Amino acid sequence: MTRLIHDQFAKDYLKDLLSSFGKVETSYEVASEIRQIDVLFTPAVQQNSNIESLGLLGTIAKKPCIIEPFRNPPTVWEIRACINKQLDVYGYLTRQGKKNKSEVEEDDLPSLWILAPTTSNEILSYMNIPGAIAEKKQRSKSQKPQSSSIPGIYISPDIIKTRIIVIHRLEVTPDTLWLRLLGKGRVQRRAIEEFNRLPLNHPSREKAALWLSDLQYRLQKQEKLKSDDQELVMALSPGFVKELEDAKIEGKIEGKIEGKIEGKIEGKIEANVSVVKRLLSKRFGNLTPQLQQQISQLSVDQLEDLSEALLDFSSIQDLHTWLSNS
Repeated sequence: MTRLIHDQFAKDYLKDLLSSFGKVETSYEVASEIRQIDVLFTPAVQQNSNIESLGLLGTIAKKPCIIEPFRNPPTVWEIRACINKQLDVYGYLTRQGKKNKSEVEEDDLPSLWILAPTTSNEILSYMNIPGAIAEKKQRSKSQKPQSSSIPGIYISPDIIKTRIIVIHRLEVTPDTLWLRLLGKGRVQRRAIEEFNRLPLNHPSREKAALWLSDLQYRLQKQEKLKSDDQELVMALSPGFVKELEDAKIEGKIEGKIEGKIEGKIEGKIEANVSVVKRLLSKRFGNLTPQLQQQISQLSVDQLEDLSEALLDFSSIQDLHTWLSNS
């Protein structure tokens, strides 16, 4: 059932990253029969400039969109199912427009973005139309499909506004990082390494760290993992510790500059304290003010220990016990 873990991670990760920039709905139900859209995003009327920090994902989110991430390569029928859900949304918006006596603008119709870790040229050939910069002509299934001006993105006819992003074909740049974190195998592991090197004050680092750590926790609780997921857990494991260590080093430098070296790191370390609190809240509900205060007063070394120990906590009592023994 690890595929479901990855699916939930993708939805939570995208929801949290995009929530500052508009309305995000996950598991959004559409008729005629009940089907669920993974992520339906509507950008805020007033654009937030921080959306640029999400690179290609931010560019996608500047307009209404449906995002359907896949852990494994989608089949033709799974792609068709995504398009079917997209058309259901179009039908709903059209009916609402008629009800409100207003015309639905083309820009109000969400584009469908299918995120595939990898796929075959045969699958892509069903898209049938070359990318935006290519000459628009029919091609046979035996021909290699052409992408848009951005490598790894394949475009359908405009009438259905569908895009497939083949993550392993994306260029390795900071612009594609937030999508490559949803990839698989070596592509995802490399993206995690890049993520760990991001500045601590990056606008989206804390949110992504929360869900990456949650993914690690869920995978570690599984009795049997495929080799690919085992390698992913190993790639994720140093993340929290490294983030805390980086904050520790930077805090020491700042302390020397200011002429004060304290046992507790301030400033940058606060972001890491926040991540730890949010992870604990995610698993056990809202923390009491007393617990939050106790965590805020931990030293850097204690925070490092807690970031590792919390992965094994099964109840809030484990946290109480850990804090009382620290």
